[in-house]
Amino acid sequence: MREPLFADRWQDATDSSFRPLAVAALDLAQARTLSAAGRRTLYQQLCTGKRRQVLAGLAGKPVPQAVVNLLGKLHWERMTRNDWPLFFAAALDSDSRVLSCLTRITPCLVRQFARVPEPLRQHGLLEVLNDHAVPAARWQRWRRFCEQADSNWLFRFREEAAAVKTAGDLWDLYFLCEGKSRLPFAIPAALEGSPLLVPLRYPEEMTGEGRRMRNCMGELSDRVQRRRNYYFKARDGGLLNAEIVYDGGRWSAGKWLGYGNGPVDQQLEEKIFPELRRLAEALNAAEQQEPVRQASKRELEVLNRAGTELFGAGALAQVEAALRHIRAKTVSWSNGAYVILDNPDGGYVQLMSSEDGREYLIELSSHKYLPEVNDLLTAATVDLIEKAGFTWPHGRSNFKRWLEVPRAKDLARIAVVALALLAMIFGRGESCDFDISCHVPA
Repeated sequence: MREPLFADRWQDATDSSFRPLAVAALDLAQARTLSAAGRRTLYQQLCTGKRRQVLAGLAGKPVPQAVVNLLGKLHWERMTRNDWPLFFAAALDSDSRVLSCLTRITPCLVRQFARVPEPLRQHGLLEVLNDHAVPAARWQRWRRFCEQADSNWLFRFREEAAAVKTAGDLWDLYFLCEGKSRLPFAIPAALEGSPLLVPLRYPEEMTGEGRRMRNCMGELSDRVQRRRNYYFKARDGGLLNAEIVYDGGRWSAGKWLGYGNGPVDQQLEEKIFPELRRLAEALNAAEQQEPVRQASKRELEVLNRAGTELFGAGALAQVEAALRHIRAKTVSWSNGAYVILDNPDGGYVQLMSSEDGREYLIELSSHKYLPEVNDLLTAATVDLIEKAGFTWPHGRSNFKRWLEVPRAKDLARIAVVALALLAMIFGRGESCDFDISCHVPA
């Protein structure tokens, strides 16, 4: 930078595109390896040559003026030598016109642009990708989701991508494209053909059934996906829901309830229990022939280790005692017994006992309720939430999953997991203070 003209141009704050142009040229030409005469020639070209021509030489192809204009939006200070070819490839892409609408272009976006599926290259999503890196493996899956979608869903994806404003919106779009809520459950053939009962086949169908029957059915799809329960409605359209449950290594008849979780007609009840028992035994027989058994508990091992490492015995005992206090005291889905672990810096973990105390529903506060959670939704945090078995919220809801608590002594394990989630998601991976509160129905 000893060339006076180059130094003057470099110091000119009114010329927003010169510095990124110069840094790109110096990086790509490996200026440090050039002789003094070679560097002077390069400086002169940068100062006196037409910028489109200089860029064309760097890119190896003609460069429109729009690409020169993009340099003024570029956060060039953080660009590495490997980033410049990616920037030029993105800027010369047929979809690059959307880059001109952005307020800024960062290396984080430059490194991802080629992986973004074409229908999703919309202003909103790209603006958020300036600050949020999505791993390459997720981009591969995301592209596959888009390739498998029909034209109606692609239109919806484009609209949603354009409307993205936060990290939460970004991940909402990912899970919308993934489409688990639109995909059918893997219903075993042994559960088909009942003269009385029809299995609920889709998460969205369970949501609709929950509205029709005024019960919590819409919150239970993760149980089916984890093969802990299967749910049914009456074949004749009557006001009935029923279930079979996996417990103690076997399937057995679960509950059967009417409208609003009320009782069913006694004559119908006399038919339902034998039919549920028959379906459960048929599924047990089928799984003996072709085992498809449960997802392992490895997903929670990292949380168990983290909880015991991050929190002392006193904190763990305090949470375990609270969980014992609420066990089996829930009256109904809308009148539950629950514990809240609240991080004073934002975010909470809520645990609600089932009516019989054999399961606890864990909820993590989501960006749907607390806007500050958006700042925590990095790719690593989303991986943790997903691998720990939580359902991504659709609509105004939290991250949720059920955990089995077959024995009272298992509450110690649940306490460890709950505190680990509080620390790893809302405490940024470190032990954190928390407030604890309990609610038990009167």
